[in-house]
Amino acid sequence: MTAISDSACPFALPVLVLALSTCLFCGCSIPSQPAPRIPATPCAALNDALSAEDQAFLDDLQKRIVDYFWTEIYPETGIAIDHTENRTGKVAATGFGLAAICIGIERGWIPYDDGYARVLHTMHSFWDDPDDPNDLCVDGHFGLFWHFVDGRTGRMKPVDCVAICDSADLIAGVIVAGEYFKGTEVETLARKIYDRVEWNQFATKRTDGRPGLMSFGWVPLHVSENYYETDGLLNFNMSGFADNSLLIYVLALGSDTHPIPQETWEEYVDTFTLDEYAGYECVFAGQLFCRQVPHAFVRFSRKRDRVTDYFLDTVNALLADRAFNIAENKYPPQVWGLTDCFGKDSYSHAGPPGPVMNDGTVGTTAFAGALPHIPSLSMEAMRYVRERFGDRVYGRYGFTSSVNLKNDFVSPLYVGIELGPMVMLIENYRSGLIWDLFSRSRVMRNFVRRAGMSGVVDDFELPPEAPAYALWSADGATVTRSDVAPQHGRACLALSFNGAEATVTAQLTENDLLDFHFSKVLSVWTRDMEVVSCAATLDGQVCELRPAGRIRGGEWQHLFFELPASSQTSKLCGLTFSARRAGNRPALDNITMEEKPGLGAPAAITDLRGQPGDLPESAQLQWTVPDDPDGGRPARYVLSIREPGAEPRASDFPATRDIGEREDKVMLLGDGKTCSVTLAAVDRDGHRGPESAPVTVTSRAGALNRIAYDFEGDSMDGWASTTPDIRLRIEETGGERAIRMDYTKTHGWLFVTVALDPRMVELHRYLRIRMKGHGTLLTKLWCSETLQEDIRPVTVRSDTEWTTVLLDTRLATQINTGRDQVLQLLLFPAPGEWSGSGTLWIGELAYAE
Repeated sequence: MTAISDSACPFALPVLVLALSTCLFCGCSIPSQPAPRIPATPCAALNDALSAEDQAFLDDLQKRIVDYFWTEIYPETGIAIDHTENRTGKVAATGFGLAAICIGIERGWIPYDDGYARVLHTMHSFWDDPDDPNDLCVDGHFGLFWHFVDGRTGRMKPVDCVAICDSADLIAGVIVAGEYFKGTEVETLARKIYDRVEWNQFATKRTDGRPGLMSFGWVPLHVSENYYETDGLLNFNMSGFADNSLLIYVLALGSDTHPIPQETWEEYVDTFTLDEYAGYECVFAGQLFCRQVPHAFVRFSRKRDRVTDYFLDTVNALLADRAFNIAENKYPPQVWGLTDCFGKDSYSHAGPPGPVMNDGTVGTTAFAGALPHIPSLSMEAMRYVRERFGDRVYGRYGFTSSVNLKNDFVSPLYVGIELGPMVMLIENYRSGLIWDLFSRSRVMRNFVRRAGMSGVVDDFELPPEAPAYALWSADGATVTRSDVAPQHGRACLALSFNGAEATVTAQLTENDLLDFHFSKVLSVWTRDMEVVSCAATLDGQVCELRPAGRIRGGEWQHLFFELPASSQTSKLCGLTFSARRAGNRPALDNITMEEKPGLGAPAAITDLRGQPGDLPESAQLQWTVPDDPDGGRPARYVLSIREPGAEPRASDFPATRDIGEREDKVMLLGDGKTCSVTLAAVDRDGHRGPESAPVTVTSRAGALNRIAYDFEGDSMDGWASTTPDIRLRIEETGGERAIRMDYTKTHGWLFVTVALDPRMVELHRYLRIRMKGHGTLLTKLWCSETLQEDIRPVTVRSDTEWTTVLLDTRLATQINTGRDQVLQLLLFPAPGEWSGSGTLWIGELAYAE
């Protein structure tokens, strides 16, 4: 063996056999048995789903889109137009245009000098030179810009606001261009434009003074046509994946000069609520652009925070959308993609999981922009739509906005904010260009570190339609993806040993796992197997990794291995585990890169107490959040309930208090029931602490009335219309009494308030509402003027048949941990419509589990 001082491994192992006697030289552990034979293979390709014909088609498509951003701009400023039938200057489209020019230069379609000159000219329009009083600069505030502007002068169009969403697209494009033209005036301007943005000014304040979520935008008083009476931040906060909020929070958290508070980011990720459709689980959101725009700039693959794997989430959202279009629209499997785009009579389109807005219109940017996430299905959709609709949908600038198989409509529009993400996401799959440029910026470095990201080597969650994180094989065992009791998520890698020992090998696909702060420690969860040694392939050299810790507990064990310091300048392309069988269900799961080994499991809860609750059937638990300097901070709790003669049952719920504070939980057990309960704390990594000593608790006697309103009397107490244009009265219909809501729309957002019992909202996940009539009712939970959030719209289509709907209150993600603060349900008939009239009947409103 020969030491190689400049390699990723301080002491390189031969390709065939791991060294034993000299392993201490490279800081490795000494295996207790002969080490496995390890091929030092390179990383597997990510973009191998494309044929030569596909590559030629994508060349043509991308070139046409780049031509849009080269042609459809205002030469005075470089600002891009909104779309081909609305030539208003669009700030967001300009940001996409900056990235598109980088693609055009890299592909040889734009001469470097011409592209550089265009980018420099455009960026000068967004920088106000303090030494030049006559310098043109696009109108804005706090370093961000108005939604629409005059493309020739940069002056605002006062129809909307200083829009954080559109400005984020511009700023991200500026960052990409600055990295592409590194060492030039463009890079200098990019740094100035980004550093000037006061992201922290858009962070709202909660009622207790702590930092809250970011606002959608800002307006001065009596300027904006849409927000004429507003002075300052808009009273709409960015939660979940609304618009392109994820990109906004990336930029805001990553700032060197004016970052948002860490609390604002943490509150933001706490607004994510998981839901599923057709077996695909992802964050509750609507239009696909909400995910695809952030992914156009940011390489989220292999990055996961304490809540979400954003790449997996988008894969599942795309597959759910496709399944919905097949099942509900009866579309062929090649036609899918519900997103904001220009339909015949519509613009917003969305499918589950999320509010459904569907008239059959499919956005081309959605299925074409899905190439990095589900490449084969994306190419299949692009080929099918182009062949079916021909030059109606595929023309001068590539794909037009939308198609609709129900009414044979094809949009004639080419739209900047649709074509931009499309060309960028396609390029990211083909070469990774935009991702690479954004990733090397200090914005991305700051964001990944401050967001507490882990690097995902493989967690076995990606479905087969997505590019794999790793290709797994074994000598002495068979490996299969299994859904049996995984440590994390829904799947793990199960091993069926042929004998007592096996060697498991992973060839990783192309990745940036060693480019960030989390590149120091390999974290591996194992079950029923003893890992004897672990080796990594780093830049073609094989190095055994030193064990750095082990956390025992439960059926899964958590192992840590230290990577050499020099590995941070290399590429991780392979892993090999030498293992012995130690149980009946051997498995690997949740393999990640971390900054340091984890702490131990949380401490045991020592002062659990129980008592009857305030309401019938309820009981209340109280305890102190445990503190252990050697253990993790509780992120959630597992509650185990044992009743005489019944099977034990368990549930979990999030932690809401800090270490040392009093925590409480109210639960429903039944009329005067006595049971034994235990409680265990679980940290963010999944380490489960010991169960508390069992406590006997008895619920309050009596039957809990879950009916909030049934209208059997004449009282409408608790119901109030906020406008004379909605009239409420109780009448008999179909042999029962119900509340009748007659409305005449004179405003898009007229509503009715319904009083709720906050104790009942806390105890019940759902509100059950029985309705009939013709129309849509948007539902919203209300705590205060500054804390209110939509649940979902409900649509009924019969004047005679009742429809019962469950409203999931957990979808109001901003108030999930404070549902005992909910005071009202707001009902908006025909939401967003400014004319028309109708009648809706409500027969019952109840709380439901």
